[in-house]
Amino acid sequence: MKYVGIKSCPQKRKALKREGKIQVVAVADLVARDCSRHLYVLAGYGREYTDYQLSTGKTPVEAEKKVRSYNKLCMALATRGYQPEKYGYITVSENGARLDGSHRAAWLLCRGVKEVEVRVVPMDMTPELEKHLEEQRRAYC
Repeated sequence: MKYVGIKSCPQKRKALKREGKIQVVAVADLVARDCSRHLYVLAGYGREYTDYQLSTGKTPVEAEKKVRSYNKLCMALATRGYQPEKYGYITVSENGARLDGSHRAAWLLCRGVKEVEVRVVPMDMTPELEKHLEEQRRAYC
């Protein structure tokens, strides 16, 4: 199953608090085209990521802070390796939404990691959220 990110919403926040089962998935399935901006940073093109952050309504200071935070995560991962118990498991829903961990997934993909353990949680879906998830799939998979 190819996972895609979804917008922040009450159902997503609730799902992230749920217990889940640990399952191994292909890293490539976690990184849809919606993660391309994360891959830009890893390839040394942080300006595109900053521009994206600005396009979402963040101020220049907020956008730069987001880029610095991502760079800091990448440096920590490069130094210590990916440790789910330290950084948290990448979290996905049973229906194919990537709820948390797109930065970590992009980093793992760039490092050539083929599979990773993720936390799979149940998520309540409204018709609007189902529509959004399908739109994301059409746009990015």
